[in-house]
Amino acid sequence: MKRACLAGIACLGFIAGTASAQVTVIGGGLAKDCFLKVESGSTNYVDVKQTCTLALESEVMTRINRAATYVNRGIIRMRSGDHDGALGDFDRAISLQEDLGAAYLNRGAALILLGDYENAKFALDTAIDLDTVSRSIA
Repeated sequence: MKRACLAGIACLGFIAGTASAQVTVIGGGLAKDCFLKVESGSTNYVDVKQTCTLALESEVMTRINRAATYVNRGIIRMRSGDHDGALGDFDRAISLQEDLGAAYLNRGAALILLGDYENAKFALDTAIDLDTVSRSIA
């Protein structure tokens, strides 16, 4: 039992650290800065979240870039422990672009961290069905 618990904790650590499939933003501006900060693994969560939020609030962007920026902000929220906020961002991204595998992948990771394994499995299966770039993580 102890070994199973340790394996589960290790798995959660893996998910929190690696299941962050950021989404590339085409173009420049704050949305691109948000992506680059997430991609670099910045641990200055307040700064990155602020950059992403400012991009969402002030920049005109395509529906696809807006969805990507929500995913990227959700990743930062998840990394900082705000799993509910992350889920909200992943859901917004999905509402903008239903076939965005990275949104489902990260949604699944957040749900695992919240202990909602049934819905996590559905999200991860959807990510796999959409042929997400990070299929092996899903």
